[in-house]
Amino acid sequence: MSSKGLEAEAKKGSQAIINYCSKHHLVNEFLLKKFDRLRQVRNPLVHFKAIDHPFTLGRRIFWEQKQPADMLEGDAKEALSLMYTILLSRA
Repeated sequence: MSSKGLEAEAKKGSQAIINYCSKHHLVNEFLLKKFDRLRQVRNPLVHFKAIDHPFTLGRRIFWEQKQPADMLEGDAKEALSLMYTILLSRA
């Protein structure tokens, strides 16, 4: 976004980017919802959250019954796939 002159929006974080793209119809809403889910999953990995927060790795492991490495690998694959889908949809 910063290459498009939107440095302020880019610095505010993923939620601000999602809101901006939704408001200005820059990205399909379906893709933005997928991006928001990835944001929610990523957030507790980089920012401290209470143990009962629904998207902590521990809670997700409990509810989804997956191994942590498999879960993180799936998240990474989903993020890469979504990134390329959004880029190609803007071409």
